[in-house]
Amino acid sequence: MISSAHIARATLALADKHPHDADRVADMLLAFVRKYGLETQLPAILKNIETELFIRAQKETLMIQSPYALDNVTLSHIKKFVAVPEHTKTETTEHPELIGGFRAYWHDQKYDGSVANTLEALHQKLIDDEM
Repeated sequence: MISSAHIARATLALADKHPHDADRVADMLLAFVRKYGLETQLPAILKNIETELFIRAQKETLMIQSPYALDNVTLSHIKKFVAVPEHTKTETTEHPELIGGFRAYWHDQKYDGSVANTLEALHQKLIDDEM
């Protein structure tokens, strides 16, 4: 039996192939579900689609952590540093333990320009030098 996750991925692949024809893709999904008697899987299929879209959105969002709120000028500088387009969606969260600077995540990459990271690197270097 085909899993709801496989149907969700196939549906998203169709949606990617036909980005301006969402109604047609939805009709194709419903026709497939009805043809093979998979109506009971529809909630799970939709949940899998929702999860995959959330993951995609996260990958396309520049996630920034900072010990304090950031103004638009600072956000623009961080975007240039990470080399993302200026119009890229950003999500910022406050993390006081960073002390200063920022930590950013973009496409599975981590950019750590925080004071806490610098202090940890210095601490590790001092330990390594003692050995």
